Amino acid sequence: VLPDHENAIAVSPQDRGSSKDLRSVPSKKALLQGKTKEIYVKRWVDYSSKYGLGYILTNGETGVYFNDSTKLTLSVDGQTVRYIEKQPDRTDQITKYKMNELPATR
Repeated sequence: VLPDHENAIAVSPQDRGSSKDLRSVPSKKALLQGKTKEIYVKRWVDYSSKYGLGYILTNGETGVYFNDSTKLTLSVDGQTVRYIEKQPDRTDQITKYKMNELPATR
């Protein structure tokens, strides 16, 4: 489960691995043909021992959930980057950038 991601679908812990969980997942064929509205994690890489978790969703959006709880996402069209940072009050501050408007590196 990717916390706070507006497009992620969560399976409750009590349903994980159960027949209820399995029935809720569409077939690979349905996913590939775009016959489902749900969005799932298609591929992921776990470097959480050092950096965090990277993922690609079935709709083509990509993102990284870093160990410090910051997140970085790239839109499906590859033109919008979102930087999401957890605030002291536990809310997310979301900053959006267009690819041609990214801030300069230091």
